[in-house]
Amino acid sequence: KIKVRPEDKSDPKTYNLTVNGKKDLLPGIYNENDTKIADWDFLVTNYNLNVQKYYDNSTYNIDNGEAGNSIYYVLTTYYSEYENINVVLPGTIATIGNYAFKNTTNLKSVVIPNSVTYIGNYAFSSCSNLENVDITDNVRSMKEGAFYNCPALKEFKIPERIGQIYSFTFNNTGLEEVIIPENVNFIGSSAFKDCQNLTSVIFEHKNGWFYSNNASATSGTDLDLSNPAENATRLKNNGTTTWKRN
Repeated sequence: KIKVRPEDKSDPKTYNLTVNGKKDLLPGIYNENDTKIADWDFLVTNYNLNVQKYYDNSTYNIDNGEAGNSIYYVLTTYYSEYENINVVLPGTIATIGNYAFKNTTNLKSVVIPNSVTYIGNYAFSSCSNLENVDITDNVRSMKEGAFYNCPALKEFKIPERIGQIYSFTFNNTGLEEVIIPENVNFIGSSAFKDCQNLTSVIFEHKNGWFYSNNASATSGTDLDLSNPAENATRLKNNGTTTWKRN
């Protein structure tokens, strides 16, 4: 499991990463033995990786995964021979675009730095071997299906600044326990559906919740969220209703 040393995470270009306490890693791609197989700058330059400058000209967006020179295309075309790869994103990345890593089935872990605030629709969908996502509380938005169909993902810390958990965000993942941060006031239909291993969902803000079949409703059937086990059962079986908090 990749861990970011907090004291090094503030520097967008040089922060180091510790893997199992054995060695430091810088942004790039690593194989299952923690051996670097590509620098981030190498990917951008040699594969014309589709990244775009952000508004402040110092950070970048990882573009839509459907583009021909996307990170998904590069990983699945040039690094498919590796059974497991670990991706460490640089601190110059501001957003991760729609479908950016979709279907990257050999992606085992990803480190998302402090600079990232946005993760697009289905960005990591169907990454069937994804086990670890190192994510910070700076992420403010994860769009629909961001981690859809990632059955190997058993743990995930939802960032504290997240306000909405959109439909299909964690659908069919391996999550076992979830904490819903206090700022969350919306959970879309099927957000946790088919998470068969889910046994506990704890809401930091338990009051004022209701559910409705209408995503734009301002009232509905009140929810009692005091029992984590019952919350888990409801969410993993919920394919139609939206949960909201007044």
